Amino acid sequence: MDHGTSPDPSAAATKMDTGIKLNDEPVGQAGMVAPLCITPDTPLREALLVLREQHRGALLICREGKLEGILTERDVVRILFEGRNLDGPVSGEMVEHPQTVREEDSVALAIRHMAENGYRRLPLVNDDDQPVGLIDVEGIVHFLVQHFPKAVYNLPPVANPMTREREGS
Repeated sequence: MDHGTSPDPSAAATKMDTGIKLNDEPVGQAGMVAPLCITPDTPLREALLVLREQHRGALLICREGKLEGILTERDVVRILFEGRNLDGPVSGEMVEHPQTVREEDSVALAIRHMAENGYRRLPLVNDDDQPVGLIDVEGIVHFLVQHFPKAVYNLPPVANPMTREREGS
């Protein structure tokens, strides 16, 4: 056994017989939902009503069809907690120039962006920065469940459960 080299984490992934490779699977196939866009001058109060009425967790802020920002449910909690003015434009509260992915980018890239930055949603844009969809953690989880059912459905309800009794006879 060669102890001079560290194990390659990607080697384990290549040994899995999954039928897909997350680096090759386009994120546009992973539960993308239609974008819900508003303009930067939309009053914040109206934006909150749209989120509630449409049962969505994020709005994309667009001007002339191009993505300028995003407003998520996390932003809404912060805005309400801070008692911000709900009559001002959404542009004052949106996250400008959000991280995006393209439909042809890999599921692995979307997961990496989400994990590294704590995002739950990513806008999908075309080459002209026009929104074509929104991908969220829920969509990616459903995608993974569809492609890895044995791995997901065979997990214990609690990771590393503590046994109360000795096992065996």
